[in-house]
Parts: sequence; C-alpha cells; structure tokens
Amino acid sequence: MTSLRPVRPASDAGHPELSVAASRARGRYASLLPCAALLCVLTLVSTVAAAQETGTLTGRVLEQDNSRPIADVVVRLHDLGRSTVTDASGMFRFADVPEGAHILVVEHLAYGDQSREIAVNAGEDLRLDVRLAPRTIELEPLVVEAVTELERRRVSTGHSINEVGPAQLSEAARRGLALSDVLAQHLPGLRVRSGRTGSCVEYRSTSAQGGCNDVSIYVDGVRAAVPSLLYFSMPLEDIARVELLSPLQASTRFGMAAGGGALLVETKTGPQRQRETAADRLATGFDWSLEEERYGWERVFLSSFVGNAVGLAVGLGLANQCLDIDTGIGGLRPRCTGILTTGTGILALALPSAAGGYSAGWAGQTDRSRGRFLPAALGSAMAATAGYLLLIDGRSNEARPAETAGIVLLAVGTPLMTTLADRIFRVLR
Repeated sequence: MTSLRPVRPASDAGHPELSVAASRARGRYASLLPCAALLCVLTLVSTVAAAQETGTLTGRVLEQDNSRPIADVVVRLHDLGRSTVTDASGMFRFADVPEGAHILVVEHLAYGDQSREIAVNAGEDLRLDVRLAPRTIELEPLVVEAVTELERRRVSTGHSINEVGPAQLSEAARRGLALSDVLAQHLPGLRVRSGRTGSCVEYRSTSAQGGCNDVSIYVDGVRAAVPSLLYFSMPLEDIARVELLSPLQASTRFGMAAGGGALLVETKTGPQRQRETAADRLATGFDWSLEEERYGWERVFLSSFVGNAVGLAVGLGLANQCLDIDTGIGGLRPRCTGILTTGTGILALALPSAAGGYSAGWAGQTDRSRGRFLPAALGSAMAATAGYLLLIDGRSNEARPAETAGIVLLAVGTPLMTTLADRIFRVLR
C-alpha cells in the first residue's frame, strides 16, 4: 500500500552561499522600513505646514465714480515678483501667497500707477476691491510750422530762390517806381545799370566789362524779345510776382539761350492765374470739407418753393393776358401782338426761375460759401420749361395725367432742381 507524504522544499544545504545572501538581503530591507516610514511622515507634515503658511489673494479693480470693472489692469506683488492681468470683469487672483505683508501694485495707462500694503494670513482668502480714478494724460505740445510754396521749392531744389512778391510790388507801384527799381532793391544777385539805350540788368557773376550780358526775361513763360523795354514800360500793377533764376538754373530750364540768368515775370492775367480763377468756377469743384456746417436742404428748398410759387403766380397771370390754350389746334393761341405775346411768354418762364434761384442763393449761403445765381436759375428754368410743356400738352389734348405731371413739376420739381443746382454750383465767399 502506497502512502502519501508532504513534500518539503529543497534545503539550501547544498548551496550555502545562497542562504547567506538571502539572509543579508532580508536584514537590509528590514532596516530600511523604519526610514521610509519616517520620510513619508516628514513629507506629509511639511506639506501641511506649507499649506498652513500661505493664503490666497482675490480682488476686483473698479472705477471710482461708477464702479464699472476695468479690464487689462496689470496687478503685481512687487516683493514677490509675481504679476497678473485683470479679466473683462476686473477680477484678479494670486494663489499660494506667503503669509505676511506684501506690496500690491496696480498699473494702467489711463488710470496711472497705485500701490498699497496688504497683509495675507495663512490659510485665508483675502478679498480686495481696488478703485481707480481716470487721470489726464498730458502730451508734449505739437509745433506745426507752415511752409510756404517758396520755401518748399527752395528745399526741394536745393537752391536759394530770389523772388519779389505781391507785397513788394504793390508798395513799389504806390511809390511810382519802375520794374528796374524793384529789381535793384529786392534782388541783390542782379546788377542794374542805366545807359543811353536803356537799363542793363545782368547777373553779378556774369557781368561783362564794357558791355551788357542781359538776363533773359520770360513773361508768363514767353521770352521777351527786347528785355530793356519792359523795365520802364511794364506796369507794376499787372505783375503778380518776379523770380530770379541763376545762370545754372536758367540754363538747365531754358537751355544755353538763358546762360546769363533769367527773370520769370508772372502777370495777374497770365495762364497760371487764369487756371486758378477757372478752378474756382468748376461746376463740382467746391470742397465741402471747408464748410463747418451742413448744407441746409430743408431751408433752401422751402425758400425756393416760395420764390418759385410767387414767380409762377405773377408769370402765369401775365401770360394769361396774351396766351390761351387752344384744345382745337393742340397748343397756344396768341391774343396780343407778337412782341407782347413773346414778352409775356418769356416772363412766365423767367420770373419763377429768377425768384427761385435768388431765394435758394439767399437761404443757402454760409459763412464760407455762397450759391451762384445763374446756374441755379438755369436749373430752375429747365424744370419749369418741361413743366409748362406737359401742362400745355395735357390741357390742349385733355390728358389729365400729363396735366397733373406738369403741375407737379412746376410746383415741386422746379424748386427741387433749383436746390440741387445751388448745392452743386457753389464758390467760396
């Protein structure tokens, strides 16, 4: 009969070195267990202690007057070197702030910089409301220097520009001086000598011994054939400005024919002045940015409406004396002589146009601009002519829609066209 017995683990008797190593390892691990437990306890204690030595700082930044939150304010704990920025509701927050006193600094461009001392207690949440008042931002004064056209050209060309302006010319004309006298007084680069054949005007650096190296004269861009005749015959009242070009400048601009220098004489009726005058008469050339107030559409239309109505009443009253609408022939039938009939027809058209144009100009004028009577009257006449034609055609042909359209155009369309013309065709006062 077979019996079962428990099997015992093999003995380490055959391996004595393994038994010794295992015993040493068990001894080492047993000695480390107390140290590990002590380390865990110290870590837990230090964490709890650290948590008990810090606090939290929470606050809002508001406007002083209306308690409105201020966003994007820089908030700093100066002594700790920590900073944050307020959100849209003006809130900020600092966590793990060490216990004790700290310097809180608040900075914003529009509200300035402020600082205050705060005290944070361990384990507490300190809540603050910081109120700021707007400050006035002072800027350095801005100096604007106006540069005249003469100075601009002097800077851009790099040359000195000798010029006689309107003030000097007006004073010389009042004193009865000639152009040669003005040149001698105001243009030191010229030498003016009088002789039997007239005046010799030459550039000092090119003056000739025993002769005359006359400077060339260009009047409104056209070279004068005999310059010496202009020095006494040309009225100063007609001259707007005189400019002297050196020989180098004159040669560059006009060629070697002006190697002795050049005088540029610009008259008050020259092409440049005519262009400037024409620019003021452009149909749509008025710059409304020069105005300080808006255009009074309602006032101008009402005034034009009243003036047009008065003109229509008088004009139609006169026209009815010599003109009659004939439904048989489909047009007008004269009842007076030819001259009276023509005159009353012209007055029927001219009176509302003139009255409306004058009323619009009177009501639309400002401190800086005014309307022009002729364009406004022409605009009114165009609308009135169309209105009369529709009215006559409608009555002669018994067409009510055309007659109604003519009345509306005469009563409302004409002052509206007059107002529009007054708004567009304007000039500076």
